[in-house]
Amino acid sequence: MVRKTSDLTLLKTFIPGLDGINLVYGDLTNIESLRKNFISKHIVFNIAGVKTGPTQLAYDSVNVTGNKNVCDALLDVNPNVKRVIIISSLACAGPSTLCKPKTEDMPPVYLEGDRYGFSKWKMEKTIKPYMPKLPIVIVRPPIVLGPGDAASLGLFKLPKLRIKLVLGGEMRYYSIIDVGDLCEGIYQSAFHPKASGEIFYFTAGDPVDWGTLQEIINVKVFGKKCNSLLTVSVPPGFMLLAGSFLEIIGKLKKTTPFFNRSKMVELKASGWTCSSEKAQKLIGWKPKHSVETTVEQAGKWYIKQKML
Repeated sequence: MVRKTSDLTLLKTFIPGLDGINLVYGDLTNIESLRKNFISKHIVFNIAGVKTGPTQLAYDSVNVTGNKNVCDALLDVNPNVKRVIIISSLACAGPSTLCKPKTEDMPPVYLEGDRYGFSKWKMEKTIKPYMPKLPIVIVRPPIVLGPGDAASLGLFKLPKLRIKLVLGGEMRYYSIIDVGDLCEGIYQSAFHPKASGEIFYFTAGDPVDWGTLQEIINVKVFGKKCNSLLTVSVPPGFMLLAGSFLEIIGKLKKTTPFFNRSKMVELKASGWTCSSEKAQKLIGWKPKHSVETTVEQAGKWYIKQKML
C-alpha cells in the first residue's frame, strides 16, 4: 500500500517493473482507505513512519495516530488477521550505556527533546490496549544501515571528506543493524508462533562508538588506512544549534539532513545500545552481517548509485 504521492523510485531500483507487486493506494491518516485495503489480508506490516518534521504534531499524526488507525481499521473489517507487525524504534526506549544495553523487559523512557523518539513512545502506549485484541508484534530497530538508506548518506560523506566528527566528552556507543537482517527479523516475527504479542530488538555484533564507525566506513568503503581521518570534536552544547542550522539548510535545498535537530539530541545522549538475545532465543533469529560488512554493503550501494 502506497500513497498516490509516494515516490516509488527506490522500490523500482530494487524491483524493476515492480514484478510480483500489486500496488494499492491508501494513507495512514485516512482510516477509510485502510478499511478498504485490509479486508481479507492475512498479515499487515506497517513500516511507514515520519523520521523528521518541524513540529511534534508532524511526527504524531503518522507515528501515533496512523498506527492507531491501522488497529482500528483491522478491528472493524478484519479482526481475525493472523499477524500485525508494527515498527517502533530503539529511540522510544531512551538512551543506554555500554554496560547496560536495552532489553525488551525494560520500561521505555523517551529522551526529552527527541520528537521522533517521543512519537514512538506515545505510539507504543497507544497500541498496547490493542495487543489483547490483535496479534501484534512490535519491532524496535536501532540504527539501520544498508542499500536503499538515503537518510544515513551524510554519515558516509564525512569520511569521504577525510573528516571524523565526534562529540566531546565521554564515549558513546550505538547498536547497528543491517537492513537485510532487520527484514529477516521482521519476516520471522510475522510467521513464528511464539512472536505474537512480543517486542523485539534486532542488532548485529558489538556496539560501536561514533568515531570508530566513521573509521570503519573510511576503511571498508574508501579503502583508506585506519585512524587516517582528521578528528573534529564538537562541544555538546553546540549540537542543538548545529542541528537547527542544518535543518534550515535542508529546507532550502528540499532535503532531509542526517544530522538534524532530533538526531543531535540523540547524539548528545549517553548511547543507544540494545540486546537481540530475546529474538535469537525465542524465534531463532540470527544476524548474517557484522557492523563491518553492513557498512561495506551500504557504501558500495551509495557508490553504485553515484551518491558518494
